[in-house]
Amino acid sequence: MMKNKDYAILTLVVLLVLLIAFSLAFRVKNIQATLSEIENERDAIEKLYEKALYFQDIKSREAELLSTVEMYKRMVPGEPDKNGIIKTMYQLAENNGINLNKIQFGQEIKGQRLIKVPVTINLDGNYFDIINFLKGIRQLERIYSLININLSRAEQSSDRIYADILLNAYYER
Repeated sequence: MMKNKDYAILTLVVLLVLLIAFSLAFRVKNIQATLSEIENERDAIEKLYEKALYFQDIKSREAELLSTVEMYKRMVPGEPDKNGIIKTMYQLAENNGINLNKIQFGQEIKGQRLIKVPVTINLDGNYFDIINFLKGIRQLERIYSLININLSRAEQSSDRIYADILLNAYYER
């Protein structure tokens, strides 16, 4: 039979084992929480590393991207630049040997980001020179959209053609 002293020792041992088990369970839970935090930090570091690589790629392509932005700014400038349109059209007409008789600007049409500037051009010249003029518009840096063209012959016996051209130029707000 066990003595009271033995019960006390056994109780003490059982309490000690329970205390150690509780302590170990608590430490395991803390270690799991720490491992979870480490995993979260690792994920965050990986995302930051991917962003760093992305920004490094952008930085290495900076000149190319700036060149592209400048090209877009020339295609769709930040202002109407009607004087530039007039100068460009007169130069294009002169290069193609045709007479630019009149340029007239219509009422601007506001869109969400772009504003249309209707441009009516009256010119005369040889049919093929007028076609070359239209091809020249297509090759300009600034974007123009041809809306309408009306051709008429000056006289029955003449090879001179009159053209009324409606096109839109654009600029960004």
